[in-house]
Amino acid sequence: MSKKLYTYKTLNELILGISNNTEKGIIFITANNKEHFVSYATFYQEALFFLGTLQRKKSINRGDEIIIYEDDHHKFLIAFWACILGGYIPIPVAIGGKEEHKLKPFRIWNNLTHPKIFTSAEKLEKLITFGIEKGLVKNKTNFKKSCIASSEVFENSTQGIPVTVFSDELAFIQYSSGSTSMPKGVMLTHENLIYNTYDIIERFKITTDDNYFSWIPLTHDMGMIAFHLSSIVASCNHMMMPTSLFIKRPLLWMEKTHEYRATRLCSPNFGYQYFMQAFYRRPDQKINWDLSCVKSIINGAEPISEKVCLDFTELLSQYNLSDHCIIPSYGLAEASVGVSSSNIGDKISVYTVKRESLVIGKELIFAQQHDEKKTQNFVGVGKTLLSCRVAINDEKGNSLGKNTLGFIDIKGKNVTKGYYKNPEATQMAFLKNDWLRTGDLGFLLEDDTLVITGRHKNMMILQGHNYYASDIENIIIGTADVTLGKVAVCGVPSNGNNKEKLLVFIYYKRKIENFLNVIIAIQKRLSNALGIIPDVIIPVKEIPKTTSGKLQHGILLKRYQNGEFEEISRLISHEMLHNTLQVWKNSTNRLKDINTWLTSLCLEILNGENVMIDMQIPLGDQGFKSIHAVQLAQLLKTRLGLIAETTIFYKYPTILKLSAYIEAQLFSSKKSNTHVEDEKSEAKNDAELLTKIESLSDDEVLQLLDKLI
Repeated sequence: MSKKLYTYKTLNELILGISNNTEKGIIFITANNKEHFVSYATFYQEALFFLGTLQRKKSINRGDEIIIYEDDHHKFLIAFWACILGGYIPIPVAIGGKEEHKLKPFRIWNNLTHPKIFTSAEKLEKLITFGIEKGLVKNKTNFKKSCIASSEVFENSTQGIPVTVFSDELAFIQYSSGSTSMPKGVMLTHENLIYNTYDIIERFKITTDDNYFSWIPLTHDMGMIAFHLSSIVASCNHMMMPTSLFIKRPLLWMEKTHEYRATRLCSPNFGYQYFMQAFYRRPDQKINWDLSCVKSIINGAEPISEKVCLDFTELLSQYNLSDHCIIPSYGLAEASVGVSSSNIGDKISVYTVKRESLVIGKELIFAQQHDEKKTQNFVGVGKTLLSCRVAINDEKGNSLGKNTLGFIDIKGKNVTKGYYKNPEATQMAFLKNDWLRTGDLGFLLEDDTLVITGRHKNMMILQGHNYYASDIENIIIGTADVTLGKVAVCGVPSNGNNKEKLLVFIYYKRKIENFLNVIIAIQKRLSNALGIIPDVIIPVKEIPKTTSGKLQHGILLKRYQNGEFEEISRLISHEMLHNTLQVWKNSTNRLKDINTWLTSLCLEILNGENVMIDMQIPLGDQGFKSIHAVQLAQLLKTRLGLIAETTIFYKYPTILKLSAYIEAQLFSSKKSNTHVEDEKSEAKNDAELLTKIESLSDDEVLQLLDKLI
């Protein structure tokens, strides 16, 4: 798209440009059979009248920040555009019942200079009650004075007077989720938004004949910018329904797509999965959808699963949905919304990379076939949009070559200049020459296709290899009935010893005794797939997510670090140990039973690599390597409560010797004669080596074990 085609310079020019359009507009869907159409011409008048209401209020001045806290889409957008027309700064904020959602308006409020809040009387009272309980509202009367009632939207009969704005002025602020800290306000100028929306239209080949349809919240950049703003720029109809309605009736998404012949849709990964689950649960009745109208479905906002995309298109192919309509894309609030996207009609591209090469600054090694233990698949997200540039850099901002893993940095007309009233965060985000660090890792192919590998903060080092939370989560999905969005994985430093603990959180509401089988299944799955055993597997009643469905790992990690899961972890450990010991306590040949149990565990770890294990021969002579020793040590810890370092397999190299050690630790206050004699012999013959082992790091121990066993 040539620069001369960037017709509008500001959002004010944009809304004025469609102010006479009586044919196109917005369809607000509020229920299955409840919806209404508002033409752009009518909508512009509604925004002008509410602007008149704002301008009559002496307490509101140009440049004041107005939090929009309203779930009625029609009122929300009138308030948003009235702010744009009047030079006020709109701040969309999501509404939710969880404490984090309720805290967010107050956290944002404290970051503003002259804050006001647009909301209903009912929501205001709930906010005030919550604020008083938490000590966030000191004066109820003063707080109410800062409120603009959403009931005033349609009450004024006098139009306001739009102000003149320039392209470099602040248009609105998009605040981050702020799950573990104060939310950061991404400042977006008129120029940022105009360039990004035009670029989206160019990449997706949007025409005035297209019909947009979205259920993503307007408080999310995909819902507000990629769909609402770009549909206005392109003079297209835009159907929208609340996210809550999609959650209640997911099939309505495709029902309305069929009814209105929607051509442009969007959804993050969880939306496709959620829809499919509802589809399979529906009553057995004929559906007469024709989805041949759909040209594209943007997939972004969270890691993209090729399998989910293919399952979705295959399921709906019976209703004429195109095989290649899902378009993998990448973006973030700091880029307005979009950074890169595949082209319309392109097949989803998957790149298989050897795990050993997933190191920042290292050239990647690609594989022809996927091997779960040795490789990881990543979905390509196309080439960058016209006004945005992408660089793959090292930690200091130095450029790395193609096919090399590094930090994804961006710059361009669509990229923010920083965070509102937060110079520290702004300084940390920008590198030399105005490149903004996204916090994501990835690589560029020779043809400049961008591939995202994951968030840098969600990458963990386990047994010397890099793993992404999303990778481990995808492997767990399908195990013990765990579904997409019901598992979250985090890495946490362990006592300053350069080793990370692997935490797995599973959505689970049944009895703890039943959860033990889930733990065992997940341990076996990850052992077989990756050769790792989680340090902790915790049942939780909720997996926190953003309004777009993105997992909020930080919230779970913070709760873990605050000790909130200590009690449930102790209970699980007790139940796991109790179940095992109960069998052994009543055994007439306890040592034999432990031998059998341990042999079974070793076979499970070897994953069929050996058919039989001889209890008298050292495990190292039967295919056991350092990675297996680490797994066995972790299993002894989680199932028996034994703190076993990897050096234990040097001291007790056979099943028989290790079983005797386990029996002595669990059932005897005195060590068995066999155990004592073994230890004396080892201490005499290998005292110097054992002393050396104890002083080694974990990595050095693993290297030594590989030589010894």
